[in-house]
Amino acid sequence: MEPPGPHHRALDKGAGEALKAIPRLAILMCTLAACSLRPAAPDEGTIGPEIRFQWHYAAGDYIRATPLVQGGFVYFGSDDNHVRSLHATSGDLEWDFETADNVTSTPVAYENLLLVTSWDGILYALDAASGQEQWSFGTAGPISASPIVDTSSIYVGSEDGNLYAINAEDGNLQWHFPTAGPIESTPAASEGTIYVGSTDNALYAVRASDGALVWRFSTAGDVLTTPSVSDGSVVFGSCDRRLYSLSAETGERLWSFEAGATITSSPSLFDGTAYFGSDDGYVYAVRVSDGRRLWRFQTDAIVQSQPAVWEDLIFVGTDSGTFLGLDRATGHKVWEYQTGGAITAGPVVSEGRLFVASVDRTMSAFAIGPNPASDTGGGTP
Repeated sequence: MEPPGPHHRALDKGAGEALKAIPRLAILMCTLAACSLRPAAPDEGTIGPEIRFQWHYAAGDYIRATPLVQGGFVYFGSDDNHVRSLHATSGDLEWDFETADNVTSTPVAYENLLLVTSWDGILYALDAASGQEQWSFGTAGPISASPIVDTSSIYVGSEDGNLYAINAEDGNLQWHFPTAGPIESTPAASEGTIYVGSTDNALYAVRASDGALVWRFSTAGDVLTTPSVSDGSVVFGSCDRRLYSLSAETGERLWSFEAGATITSSPSLFDGTAYFGSDDGYVYAVRVSDGRRLWRFQTDAIVQSQPAVWEDLIFVGTDSGTFLGLDRATGHKVWEYQTGGAITAGPVVSEGRLFVASVDRTMSAFAIGPNPASDTGGGTP
């Protein structure tokens, strides 16, 4: 079992020193609760009628991946090596499937299949209704990144350094593309091109049809984030503290924005704005057209979680276990909930509910309604 966090990496020195003075609320809560695995009970003063706690599910170990919510079920993996399917309305277990190592990836649905990876180096295709294995594909290293599906091909990176293209119907290899370092970045697909980062400090664009290199862009740090492709540009973060925007066609740099520390929070693009977090403890909103900062909000800890956009809010978690709702236009805090451990995965809003996972070993669900009124504690331009 690894320490909290989805990536094998050293904490950025500057961010680590700055955050040493921050109390570890998860440790304190665990002590006060006699090491209970469940988070503190919902605080009626902070959870208003628009966002209502519904249920927790306790897994056997850390949950560090964003869940997939589809068709009334919540699918997710955890560090107890299991993949689980829960009923979205109640949190009741439908099935679970055991792999041979940690599962820190987000499952992906393809027709009747659920595709999920494990640190045992295997991509599993499970029957989504029963959890029964249909086929599997093995690599030569752990797989911590999530797979994606584009048309009938699956694309996934492995810590053996390769990006793989796999036939979704039968699990047969179509091609593989080698990089110079382990891949912990989930790829993105757009218009016949696959974009993926590597710990060799580069972002790659690879032709989806045959795995041929289109272009390579070098940064000064590991690229662990999932790229976002929009309007002809690719936006991604690097451990060199920068958020980059590149031409999707040529790989030419359009702009870069420097945060205060490492960026492992994948950007979420919505309505011309990129939302992301950093190890400096801030959540940022940056204009996609030119990289101009619109606002930033200071949290209480490192932000690895990918923000989720819902109406006029973004939801994001921190390594202290704080789960935040921020006004996406201003960065003002409008909602807060405290879990019992770091939130390294991105939350999900789906089917009228808000879902979040934590390394306190729980998956939590909230009913979500109209946008709450803004509170104090805004972001700064």
